[in-house]
Amino acid sequence: MKILWRLGKEAIRYKALYIIAILSTFCLTAVNLAAPKALSAMTGLVARGVDKAALGSVWRLTAVITALYLLRVVFRFLSNYLAHKAAWNLVGDLRTRTYDKLERMHLGYFHDKQTGDLMSRVVNDTRDFEQLYAHIIPESFTNLVTFLGVLIVLLTINWKLALITCAPIPLILLSGVIFSKKVRPYFRLSQKKTGELNGKLQDNLSGLHEIQSFGREDYETERVNEKNFEHVRAQLTALNLSAIFHPSVEFISSIGTILVVAFGGLLAYREGLKVEDVVAFVLYLSLFYAPVSGLANLLESMQQALAGAERVIAI
Repeated sequence: MKILWRLGKEAIRYKALYIIAILSTFCLTAVNLAAPKALSAMTGLVARGVDKAALGSVWRLTAVITALYLLRVVFRFLSNYLAHKAAWNLVGDLRTRTYDKLERMHLGYFHDKQTGDLMSRVVNDTRDFEQLYAHIIPESFTNLVTFLGVLIVLLTINWKLALITCAPIPLILLSGVIFSKKVRPYFRLSQKKTGELNGKLQDNLSGLHEIQSFGREDYETERVNEKNFEHVRAQLTALNLSAIFHPSVEFISSIGTILVVAFGGLLAYREGLKVEDVVAFVLYLSLFYAPVSGLANLLESMQQALAGAERVIAI
């Protein structure tokens, strides 16, 4: 949170773009919540039999659904583009400020530093802020609003099924906390090894004449290969954890869907749950679990972005 707060003070200068993007996100969420309701209403009309009056309602609902899908395109564009615009401007500012800070450092600071590693911090690590401010934070906000909105709708349809739907959530949150603690050190190590690799390449390319003069090509190639695969191993370890975490979240989410289908059928049999309510519930389930499943991707990207942020803030 300290890192996010520190970066938030840098991003505040682009607040106008973020405010419009957030408002677009709210509108996008509202559209996403309205569409399944309209589809379920149409299903109810068709299930009860279509006469001339019902046919008119079907056409009106078709027009409403079409308009909602068009609005979804507009709001998604505004939300995505404006968040990217603000984030890349922030990256540009931070690159300049990081370089300016390095330029004013006491010369003693550079005695044990590799030029390539410092370049990696200025160019590569600052690039991860784009992930943080254009994807992770906006998508986390969108997912939270969508999750709460869908939960409220599900509670109004059938509170018993809604509670059953929430059963896997604690398990998913617990696995996310464990994953975050495990994976960030490896992303931090991966970015450190990227800097070391860049440093070795910069040193070797600058001293290429000396390497060739003393016939040390094979030796230096082996050194570069060592640095290269140190980075590869660190990255693969992080991705190995991700490869376990992502399917686990999907499996836990699918358990919720199975529970809803099973108990939904039981409620339809015992309590006469309406066809349109069952359809609405199934349609909203995908919206409900999508933010939860997306948590896996967001957590992975966040750990990588925060590992880069630590390296930049250190300067």
